[in-house]
Amino acid sequence: MLVLGKKIRYYCGIIIFDKGLRSIVKWYDNRHSQTTKANSNLSENQINDINSKINNLRQLNTTLEQSLSKEKRRNDTLIEELRKANQKSETLCIEILALNERIDELTVKTNNLSEQNINLMSRCLPESSIPAMIYYAQGDVSGQWLRKISSIISDQQLYQIITIPGNTTISEFFPLIRDNLREIINNRTQTLNACEILGISTNPQTIHVIERGNAVFENNRWKVTKKAKIELL
Repeated sequence: MLVLGKKIRYYCGIIIFDKGLRSIVKWYDNRHSQTTKANSNLSENQINDINSKINNLRQLNTTLEQSLSKEKRRNDTLIEELRKANQKSETLCIEILALNERIDELTVKTNNLSEQNINLMSRCLPESSIPAMIYYAQGDVSGQWLRKISSIISDQQLYQIITIPGNTTISEFFPLIRDNLREIINNRTQTLNACEILGISTNPQTIHVIERGNAVFENNRWKVTKKAKIELL
């Protein structure tokens, strides 16, 4: 009985578990074969779509990398320009500082000169109050210049020069009335060339000044600009 029972259990196990489970698995595979194929096709389409998107993304990434490279080069150029501009600004700042120092120095000098000018002006007369100066001179042969200027009269001086008040470079002049007029009149072609003689009497003894002449101080000399008008009486 025991042997028989073991035989029955063995064959039942083969029939039930081996044959039966195999039949169930085969039936399941046959039943779900279409679904598995559909799922496989769907996955392939999705893969193609994903691959297409990946290619698009790769192209977009390439484009972005190119744009990024251009922007990087542009950024490098801008950085270099900014660096040069910064160097130029630093140079200009140094120059401006140097100019400011120079301006400060000139300002100090200007202030000092202003103070000196104020001190000088306080001890000087205004130009309009400069008095007339009196000089004595001889004439030259050409009659264009008055020479040997002196502030002290002597026997050799023939003309008196009087500057205009407020301007010591413009003057009037006229012949001096001296004791030796006879000799001066006789040698008038040499002594009175700075004058225009309007009339001569038969036996002239003196000089009559009708109109004073004019002269200007030029190159440290007095130049006759208008001859004095005289008569020999």
